[in-house]
Formats: sequence, structure tokens, C-alpha cells
Amino acid sequence: MTDRTYQPKHMWVRTWPGECGLNGKLLDDFVCIVEGEIVGRISVQEAGTMRNTYKWDAGHSKRLKVTVMPQGGYASDAREAARLVEEHYELERLAAGWPQTTDKLKSHTGN
Repeated sequence: MTDRTYQPKHMWVRTWPGECGLNGKLLDDFVCIVEGEIVGRISVQEAGTMRNTYKWDAGHSKRLKVTVMPQGGYASDAREAARLVEEHYELERLAAGWPQTTDKLKSHTGN
């Protein structure tokens, strides 16, 4: 179930600011930044069987030397995909013996 009230806890920025797709609209493609490091990415799928869903990919941290599966999948909207990336990162921190993050909301995928 999608939680449309979810507020991302980390900073999300466009992967390619100002880049447009073939339709002329800004790309719906964002990366999650925690403590200066990209830890995940979400992007809308514009074609194929998963069209109009968001692909999420996590496990990008170079500092955490653990693997938590799954490291990606699909979600019905940007907020759900962001939640999955952020939860995955917290699970990685836990597996590595690191404390949870304390980052506050800095930006969200709607901007």
C-alpha cells in the first residue's frame, strides 16, 4: 500500500537538473543524498510493462561494506519509492553496526 503522506527524511535532488525527456518535460529521476553521499536513486519508468511506476535502486553507499537484499524494485509513486530507498539505507546502517541517521527533511521528490 502506498503512503501518500510519507515525508522523505533525507535530501532528494534531480539526477540531471534541467534535463528533459523526449516529451519536453523534466526527467522524473532523483538521487538520495545522506551525509554528502549518494545512497539511492528513483526514476519513473516511461515505457514497457512497468510504465508509470517508479524504479528504486539502493545499496549505493561506498562507506557501508554490507549487502542488504533486495537492492531495488518498483513502486507505484515517487514517495513510496523514496521510502523504500531510505528504509533500505537504514537497514544497511543497522547491518553494518552504524547508528540510524538523524538527517531532517531537506528537499522532497516533488521539487
